[in-house]
Amino acid sequence: TTFIDALEKAHNLLKLENTTRIDIKSSIKFFSIAARKIGFDKYEIQDVKRKHLIQMFEVLPTLKKSWSAWSYNNSRSYLMMIYRRLLLMEAVESNPVKDIPKQQVTIKRKHVLTFEQRVKINEYLFNRDHDYWRFINIFFHSGCRRTELCRLKVGGVDLSSQEFTILVIKGKQPVEHLKAIKNIAMKFWEDQLEGAKGEDYAFSSTFKPGRYKLQPKNITKKWKLYVKDELKIDIDFYALKHLNLDETSSQLNAEAAAKMAGHTSTVITMKHYLINEEQRELEKLKKLNNKFA
Repeated sequence: TTFIDALEKAHNLLKLENTTRIDIKSSIKFFSIAARKIGFDKYEIQDVKRKHLIQMFEVLPTLKKSWSAWSYNNSRSYLMMIYRRLLLMEAVESNPVKDIPKQQVTIKRKHVLTFEQRVKINEYLFNRDHDYWRFINIFFHSGCRRTELCRLKVGGVDLSSQEFTILVIKGKQPVEHLKAIKNIAMKFWEDQLEGAKGEDYAFSSTFKPGRYKLQPKNITKKWKLYVKDELKIDIDFYALKHLNLDETSSQLNAEAAAKMAGHTSTVITMKHYLINEEQRELEKLKKLNNKFA
């Protein structure tokens, strides 16, 4: 099997989120172009070595308008996943990708909405697109990923106990997680599910319950239209999750924020989401009153 055919066959056998599948398919497309450009596209998969892959990685920046260390690491991760499957199928004897180092990525400080911006967005969406406004409020208070809410069925929500069950497809196997519905968010959930059928998705393409689930890309498309283009507020949609988890940590603790996010420990939560935690710790240290004498 040729290199490109092998990548596509392995990709089709992987169990993936739809968004991840699309991203990997796009990555394979660029690897295909790079392989053809340097004459490796007809190589059989077992003959493709680490040096060949490195040469392809060197070509990729010339094929994409925006290329960064983040793009490189993502492409490497996707190729690693494919090669793991090829190794399982005994199409290759080893995984050459694991010996290709990652590139260093500068972790930039996250920008989140100010209180004034939140009020402005809330009022605007309430009048501009009421169903989307309700979804934004539910998402903000849920601590979930977009894909998890998109998969949620009406039958998975128990308003009487203020809980809902999501399926997390991350890691080696899917896991169900029980999530809390905050008191402050109950009205949004009640309005959302009023008259809905148990077998329906809680959020469909119209952001109301329906037979077909909402696609995550539609969430960010509307955010770009309403918030970035119309309100001229240049903050990404996912900043809502950072904001909610950071405020949860501030009012409760990092462990509670990690639980809300579905993280198994506070490491990821602290590193990527609790944007003001370092400052809060500094303020606590400033108030320490431990005398030398």
